[in-house]
Amino acid sequence: MPDITYHKNGKIAWNGPTAYHDNGKLAWSGSTAYHANGKIAWTGSTAYHDNGKLAWSGVTAYHANGKLALSGSITYFDNGKIESTGNPDPHVDFLLGPEIKFIGRVNKPQLFVLGKQVV
Repeated sequence: MPDITYHKNGKIAWNGPTAYHDNGKLAWSGSTAYHANGKIAWTGSTAYHDNGKLAWSGVTAYHANGKLALSGSITYFDNGKIESTGNPDPHVDFLLGPEIKFIGRVNKPQLFVLGKQVV
């Protein structure tokens, strides 16, 4: 029998391979993650911020304000200034929404839904 976990408000958080936000909306099913507002957070190899803006596609990442966050081995602050360059393992670490965290690495993106790694 699959483990069922619950949010503090008593609503189901995880039930087998499916997760739900504390508002009852779908958070993860199959290979797609959704924000609490119903917008897509992750599908295939593309991630989106909860405002609908692109967060990750291929090997390029963007901040929620639309500014470049990662390109090649260069990472940028959300004000557009260079954070680091020449990093052998460049990555970005985003909270895409309150319950969805994304760590983008060139060859290994990771997605966490309700604290559980799903990608």
